Amino acid sequence: MNNFKELNSKDVVALNNFDAFRVNAITQQMLKVEQFQEQAIKYIIGNSIDQRVEKWQKEGVRCEVLQPGGDWQRGKVRMKITLEFCPDEPKQPPSPLDDIRKQMKETEN
Repeated sequence: MNNFKELNSKDVVALNNFDAFRVNAITQQMLKVEQFQEQAIKYIIGNSIDQRVEKWQKEGVRCEVLQPGGDWQRGKVRMKITLEFCPDEPKQPPSPLDDIRKQMKETEN
């Protein structure tokens, strides 16, 4: 089953066993998703000072696309790198009282 969900740009990821999974584009064990995306794109495209990185990420780059059964179509393409997360299965089944506890906590705040 595929339970992966796209992470928010402000979420923080701490990589377990960092040295075993380290790649050149990612130089830190813990970082925000947006930092991961920026580092990965800069690594793919090149120089971090280069304005091409921003073009690829934000504005898009002029192109033509050919899709099966169609004609060439002009437009822009932009690069988006996402991180997805799939939580481990919970060790205990959720309690039927969890919803009540959550409601009580919300009313306290």
